[in-house]
Amino acid sequence: ADEAAQATSRGVLSIPGGVFLLGAVGLGVLIAGIAFFVMGVRRSFRTKVEIPSGGLGRGIEALGVVGFVAKGVALAIIGVLLLIATVRLDPDTAGGLDGAIDVLLALPFGPILAGIVGVGFLAYGVFCGFRARYAKL
Repeated sequence: ADEAAQATSRGVLSIPGGVFLLGAVGLGVLIAGIAFFVMGVRRSFRTKVEIPSGGLGRGIEALGVVGFVAKGVALAIIGVLLLIATVRLDPDTAGGLDGAIDVLLALPFGPILAGIVGVGFLAYGVFCGFRARYAKL
């Protein structure tokens, strides 16, 4: 996946105006990450799901919060990597989710942060199952 992202970034950077295009994509992915993060924190996903009352509902809501925040963090990291690739004119800096996890792992306490994001992705996946069941149609 990382090689595909790098090859795509290399191709985009080689066309006229490609720097602006890659920068716009990076900015868009960063904004999407921020939006998912905010949706998790504000619990705005509840408008699309008929969350049942009781313990099940609290569990579904907790899964949604953790999942949306984790997805937002991962997308924001990918967006930042794309923006760095644009500024440096270095497509090898661009990466997909693999690259984002590698960046997390390189940070202090990185394995713990990567583990938290991984658990968040699991939570998001389970939440999506409940969202399919309890979606407001």
